[in-house]
Amino acid sequence: MSGALLAGQLRRRLTLQTPTTMTDASGVQSRSYGNGPQVWAHIRTLRLSSAYGPDRQEGVVTHHITFRALGAFGAGYRFALGARVFEVLSFETCEGVPLFMRAYCQEIQP
Repeated sequence: MSGALLAGQLRRRLTLQTPTTMTDASGVQSRSYGNGPQVWAHIRTLRLSSAYGPDRQEGVVTHHITFRALGAFGAGYRFALGARVFEVLSFETCEGVPLFMRAYCQEIQP
């Protein structure tokens, strides 16, 4: 998909889930997610998955999610669509259209 989107292509209403890391008394960290704003998005399923970087935490990109740009957003966030959850591995501004962002996500299997 190119950077230009039509309004009708943003068909899925996703809930952005923001991460919160907590440390207990023994120093063990745990991460939980809270529901944030809802965004209209276009989800593109990839035929072939792509692995990123041997020197980074490796994840397999299974979906591209394109949505209107948000101020607070980053890797580690998640999108929820009903029972489906997509973890954001990386993201970028769509070429030529800074109003939109594209997230490279991995669908989390329950």
